[in-house]
Amino acid sequence: RLSAASGLNVAGSLLARDGGASDPHLPLLIWWAVEAHTLVDLDDTLRRFTAPVAWRSDLCRSAILVRLVRRLSAEKSREGDGACARLLTSAPSASLRRPLLTALDEAMRGRKTSSIGLELARLLIELADHDSAEVTLTRLAARLENPQAIERARAIAGGAHEREPDRVAMLDLLAEINDRPSVPLFLDLAANGENVAGPVRTAAFGALGRFEDEAIAAALLAAYPHWGEARRSQARDLLLNRDSWARALL
Repeated sequence: RLSAASGLNVAGSLLARDGGASDPHLPLLIWWAVEAHTLVDLDDTLRRFTAPVAWRSDLCRSAILVRLVRRLSAEKSREGDGACARLLTSAPSASLRRPLLTALDEAMRGRKTSSIGLELARLLIELADHDSAEVTLTRLAARLENPQAIERARAIAGGAHEREPDRVAMLDLLAEINDRPSVPLFLDLAANGENVAGPVRTAAFGALGRFEDEAIAAALLAAYPHWGEARRSQARDLLLNRDSWARALL
């Protein structure tokens, strides 16, 4: 069995050749070699994968760095989050950093704010403040209970001229963080918006299901007679998931 340094040396040599990104097996084989040694000497791992040579490799960026962020975030520790911060900081440009942010956004879903390391939290809020148009940064900062990011998330979710995938992503986020001030927005999109795109409306109904509030059922039932069958079906699916709401429907 190779030592951590030897294993990472072999992986580094393969990555330096920068070929095989489209190979169906090689990227994962290299990743498994890296992952096996990642935490043995974290400082050495970071030294290797924050270096400019790592960022110049297409194979390293696509197969290693995004997975490394997910793996380190999964530790849910100060050390793991600090390592994520170092990887993000090492990115030579915002465009190259973006896939790592997407990976981190996925990995941080459901984590409590108090469990996120201070170094990473400060970096994400700083990046979000400097690039308020970056949707993924807004999501990450909102998870950290940053008021400005939460306000931006609400504005995107309710913005008729925003990109549909961004609206859906923000509705999902606001529901995830149990943002109760957004409930009227969810209700408006679910119940009242005649020109609301189907995926946005579906996300709004899904968001309402995260809250226990009899007023939600009352508002939906008041609008129910005015809807077509498709929206009535969505409402029934939601209302029948809670006993008190189901009784009100029936």
